Amino acid sequence: MKYTDLVKYIKSVTKQEQIDFLVSKDIIEIVEDSFNYLKRDLKRGELSRFLYYICHQFNRFSIPTNYYHYYDDIDYFERCLKLFEKIEKNFLDNILTLKVDFITWEFLTQVKRNKKINYDNYLNSIDRLYKYHSQLPTTKKEEFIEHYDRCVNLIQGVKKNEIYTVVSCLIPITPVKNIKTFRVEYDNKPVEIKLIPKSQENPILSSDENSLISFANNSNWQLSYCIVNVTITGYIDLLVAEKKLYLGSYDNPNYLDLKIYNYLYELLSSIFWHLKATDTTINSKWLIQPIDIEQVTHKILSNKKEYGWIHYPIKTAYVTNNIKKEEEVKKISVEKKVLWHIRCLLLAKEYLSMGNSQLSLFWLNVGIEAFLKYRISEICKKNNLNEESLFAESYFDRTKRELEKLNDKEVLKGIRWPKQELIHLSMFRKLKILSSKNLFKEKKKTILKKYSTISRHRNIVFHGDTDEPIEILTIKEAIDSYEWLLKNL
Repeated sequence: MKYTDLVKYIKSVTKQEQIDFLVSKDIIEIVEDSFNYLKRDLKRGELSRFLYYICHQFNRFSIPTNYYHYYDDIDYFERCLKLFEKIEKNFLDNILTLKVDFITWEFLTQVKRNKKINYDNYLNSIDRLYKYHSQLPTTKKEEFIEHYDRCVNLIQGVKKNEIYTVVSCLIPITPVKNIKTFRVEYDNKPVEIKLIPKSQENPILSSDENSLISFANNSNWQLSYCIVNVTITGYIDLLVAEKKLYLGSYDNPNYLDLKIYNYLYELLSSIFWHLKATDTTINSKWLIQPIDIEQVTHKILSNKKEYGWIHYPIKTAYVTNNIKKEEEVKKISVEKKVLWHIRCLLLAKEYLSMGNSQLSLFWLNVGIEAFLKYRISEICKKNNLNEESLFAESYFDRTKRELEKLNDKEVLKGIRWPKQELIHLSMFRKLKILSSKNLFKEKKKTILKKYSTISRHRNIVFHGDTDEPIEILTIKEAIDSYEWLLKNL
């Protein structure tokens, strides 16, 4: 952005909603570099208002609170706050509460990192700010006191080991027959998990006789559900952005999700695997998927005070349609089966929509091998090629080809080779052979690249290298490559 454009942009901002969050990150560095010029070319009120709005954009404690914050938001908040202080100077109305919020955030960051904390330093810092609060107008004074009390209670709660991160959610079935409480050590903190089974109508969806409601994504939700209450002894920042674990029908694969969803999924998944392996009274064969975590709430209990209560409503997309009265007749030729490689692609998409990236990648790799066998056979028949002889390669063929480059035919005739044994050619090698004969309309490099995108991570699944989820963006790229090959090969 040019300097002249920046000046025009700052002048145009009269509401916080006008500032794009992602744009503001790029703007901050420009504002820092040209700050003295901006003070010259803008009215104090224009620049002050703009910096005030940006401070609130990055301040996780501002109202309304953001859906989530990023790991580096505190750094941007600090930079904005320093610029804002330079403009405000002795005008405390708008700066005092923001400074308390920064101290609170910095303190919680130290707690999260398990750093040794000098509690008195933090308490002294906010007490120095408290001395000025009497100069504030009534509404600003009330706001300051609220933020100040929260900061003090969070510090005291950590200091006395009386701080708890409390979250709850619903899961789609009742895996236990009665209320059960589990006490575990997770993420280096004591955690208590209470499962409260409920057998009644689905709490997520409701309908009437003229409407049909269905999930837009795959879902395990049934007519029973379970309330899950999780109490973590200590502070964990569960409202920070992390990679999304599932890809819904309308989702961008780059979308982020709250850490709270990932935390609950990983915790509950671990518990239910233990139950399935050791507890014969378990009431279900169900396996939890990331899409199953719904109706999440979050709060912090510190020094016997409650803070940060947030409710995240239903995230699973659903659609409502009117029930049609007329009858529709449709013919299907069931004798002609849907091809195996098409079914594999559909399975891959379904598992990705629920968050099971391992199974999604598994079916993609099974499917692409099936498709290539099917397609290569078609290509060979179309071009009157003997598929068996085309891909018949012995252990010594590659050695012969290299020797031909270095020696004449008489030398090669004198070599006595051991008994020939055919080797199994990889699908990658078969594609290269067919490409070398110009049997594909697309370029060899493009075809091989698309195939590599699908098979690149197959060893993670097929050789059991890890049980960690694979990034959904990786799976989405593999699906896109799969569909490209179906269309262009």
